[in-house]
Amino acid sequence: MAALMWAGRALLWLLAVLLALVLAALLIPVSVWLEYSGGVFRLSAGMLFVKIPILPRKPLTEQQKKRRAEKAARKAQKKRRTQKPPPPQTQAKPARQKAKLTVDALCTMAGAAGRFLRAVLGALRITHIRICLPVSGQDAADTAVQYGQTNAWLHTALAFLNRVFWLEFDQVRIEPDFTGNLAGSEVFSCKVSARLIIMGIAGAAFVYTLFREKILDIFL
Repeated sequence: MAALMWAGRALLWLLAVLLALVLAALLIPVSVWLEYSGGVFRLSAGMLFVKIPILPRKPLTEQQKKRRAEKAARKAQKKRRTQKPPPPQTQAKPARQKAKLTVDALCTMAGAAGRFLRAVLGALRITHIRICLPVSGQDAADTAVQYGQTNAWLHTALAFLNRVFWLEFDQVRIEPDFTGNLAGSEVFSCKVSARLIIMGIAGAAFVYTLFREKILDIFL
């Protein structure tokens, strides 16, 4: 009896720890780091102080390639051994009548999609934005013209994006390159963060709206 009580308490503690981890994963912002410099694009993801590089991928060693090839061969061999003969053909069931797509359904779906998109965009936080862009032309006069035009469209684009996203800049620098020595020195980096619980609630509300209005029946 005492052993069962101890096992039950251990199971409850384990479930509590798992629940706490799930809640922490939903409440703690998940971040993605984007960086482009020196002609190389880098992508990392993580949360808090954990940062896992995703791109560029490290080349596989010969030992890793060998293990992958052996694993693929074992998987193919197991699939051949367990492959079952095709079942005998039976009379096909009549196709289920699907609901029709109406204008009201389209309006409802568009409204639900708009609310979902606004919630997702509102949850995003784009911080530590760093932009360094050299501008060069055929000569000094053309470089000056290109520099002015680049300033105009870049700041216009950033002002528009600032209305849609939550942006925080560390550095935005456009530098005229009269000598051509700055070619290939473009730099862009930022950190994109969001709480998964907000996106999860928005996604659940979107699916529930489609289910309540019987719009899912059109596609299922």
